[in-house]
Amino acid sequence: MLSFDKFLTKFVESFSGKDPIIFSALGNVFSMRVIGNKTHGDLAEIALTEYINQLVDGFTAKHTGKEKFRAKEFEEDIRITETGTKEEMPVSIKTYGFGPLQLS
Repeated sequence: MLSFDKFLTKFVESFSGKDPIIFSALGNVFSMRVIGNKTHGDLAEIALTEYINQLVDGFTAKHTGKEKFRAKEFEEDIRITETGTKEEMPVSIKTYGFGPLQLS
């Protein structure tokens, strides 16, 4: 199984048994991303990074959006590392049109 697939499985599992407040908090942040405001997009990237670091077992994340992306040479917003294998994955958070937030 690819590291990204493992991450997606763990990400979905991380919501199981959690206080519903986490759904409200993340939902509010990510709905701001859908609106398209750049500042709120950065907030969504940071919120997702912190969520992964605190609640997704076996993975760590680093928000990389401000390090090298003003030139738009790279598209990733977050770099996720599988702690067991040390494999890194670049992840981009995007919305397209009126659709939901998407990870790629």
